[in-house]
Amino acid sequence: MKKIFIYSAVLAMIFGGCNKDTEQEIAVEEKTDHSVIVNEMFKAGMAWVNSASNFKSSTPVSIDVETHQFGSDGGYIHVKGSVSGEVEYDEMNRLANGSLSIDLAETIVDYTFRHNKTLYTINSLGACAVTGTVILLPGYVYDSSSVVLISGTARVTSRDGLDEILEVELSVSIMPDGSGGAVSGKINGENVEFVIGI
Repeated sequence: MKKIFIYSAVLAMIFGGCNKDTEQEIAVEEKTDHSVIVNEMFKAGMAWVNSASNFKSSTPVSIDVETHQFGSDGGYIHVKGSVSGEVEYDEMNRLANGSLSIDLAETIVDYTFRHNKTLYTINSLGACAVTGTVILLPGYVYDSSSVVLISGTARVTSRDGLDEILEVELSVSIMPDGSGGAVSGKINGENVEFVIGI
């Protein structure tokens, strides 16, 4: 009887330990929300919109972009590049519309923020590219054909044990208000689809 009891106790410890490890892996996996990471990259890449909303005449557009988006808990995303195109301005109705090409590079340095109680830190491994074409309609509404492409590699870590390298090749079909969009493409070679919003 004693031997049976000892064997049972040992088996319980082994399988109990396995279950614990599995639970921890699942917990970390559940906290890896790629849409949250992509949303932060998208927000930084669209910061130039504040400049574009000040058009007061019909003109060729050439904006030199250099912005910093700071994380709520430290670090930053440095965005540099250009936005160019043509804008027509209706003086009577004070409305602008046109087509703009985006050619930007994001360098992410210890960008740290919270989401659902998880503290994420992102660092780009080289610059990430943010490119594409947006069609601006009267009232500063984006046409459904407006698309931003995000590509590059970043390391994402968290205090909960997450440490992941993300290689992204994504297309964002922008929502009419520009607050986010439908994302499709690949993350680490796997097809993904999700929606982001600022």
